[in-house]
Amino acid sequence: MEARILAVADIYDALTTTRRYRKAMSPSKAVAILREEAADGKLDISVVSELVGIIDLNETPGPFATDCGQHTSSSNDADAVDSRLASPSI
Repeated sequence: MEARILAVADIYDALTTTRRYRKAMSPSKAVAILREEAADGKLDISVVSELVGIIDLNETPGPFATDCGQHTSSSNDADAVDSRLASPSI
């Protein structure tokens, strides 16, 4: 299960992080791609659904979407995500 969670999180991060060669994708666009991949059987649909319940689908990239993929977050951001991922609903 851990590998499936990491796969979904890694793809979401890659899509929503600004790179030197492209801007960050909006959270809603990234979720649409994750849902397509899950529908094709490439990702675990239950993990994708849980991630969608955690993230904010507004059109503004989140606190992790900084230039060139260098993440800057507070420990509170990480603690919030950790507590949601540790929930028994996954």
